[in-house]
Amino acid sequence: MGNTLQDWIKNYLKNRDLLKNEILEFSKGEWSDIVVKKITGDIFIIVSEELNEELKFRLREENIIVVCLNSQKNVEFLIKDWSSFAKFKNLALFFANPNSKTETKWILYPYTHNFIADEKTLASGIKSMAENVEWV
Repeated sequence: MGNTLQDWIKNYLKNRDLLKNEILEFSKGEWSDIVVKKITGDIFIIVSEELNEELKFRLREENIIVVCLNSQKNVEFLIKDWSSFAKFKNLALFFANPNSKTETKWILYPYTHNFIADEKTLASGIKSMAENVEWV
């Protein structure tokens, strides 16, 4: 499903950009799967069906989108390793199910969310958001 996720995120970003028309091109990155060249700056996209230890080492301070499947395993990994994700100011996590009959994605900005959520309700809040999209 890797190519499906890559196609899905490209289509999603193109559709979001229809009015602004800021995307110049998509290309293959050195350390990321996709680089979105925009008038306003580059966005680096990492596509990984599963969140895992290896993925955490690919994260940087650049504008990064991580696209993964909306699976219970990925949600549990995020909750368990929350601090690894929450320290990156410009990181967005897209949990997607391109085949969902309802919503196809939910998006989380861990750095920002870390300021809003308290530790006691973090897990239940994330699980609640995830349940708005069909599980993979």
